[in-house]
Amino acid sequence: MYKVIERRMIVPNLHEFTVQAPAVAESVGPGHFVIVRPDAFGERIPLSVAGWDRDAGTVTSVFMQVGGSTAKLARLKPGD
Repeated sequence: MYKVIERRMIVPNLHEFTVQAPAVAESVGPGHFVIVRPDAFGERIPLSVAGWDRDAGTVTSVFMQVGGSTAKLARLKPGD
């Protein structure tokens, strides 16, 4: 599991979150997707990469809360 650095609501049901994932940040590029699971039992969610910082080893995505798994993502807090 990767560590959540930040998660914020942009507008209701639209969230941005940043995770510490150095290996992913090193190899990600424009147009890439990441597969995210909110926990060990959650479904796999493909999300577009909205940004990354290779030096900090972070990757940022934006998602819309529409079901159970994205609701779990929306409840994550920094450090989770």
